[in-house]
Amino acid sequence: MVSVLERGLNANCPTARNRRILAQSIAALSIGGMIVARTIDDRALADELRAACTMVALDIGGWSRKRNFKRSPSAVRL
Repeated sequence: MVSVLERGLNANCPTARNRRILAQSIAALSIGGMIVARTIDDRALADELRAACTMVALDIGGWSRKRNFKRSPSAVRL
């Protein structure tokens, strides 16, 4: 997962080490947010947490929800 995220990061990261750190952070945020959200009984609060994690992960990665990604036949889905 980290390597897929790392490949998808902006080329604005000055070093490969920084890209790896960002990819690890996004993976931890995504996985951790999902695990915590699944433990919450309040569905609205769980949805809010997942949405917040998604928004921050997309922001860290330099991605936009509104961006139209063109997928190649060999593209890997996240």
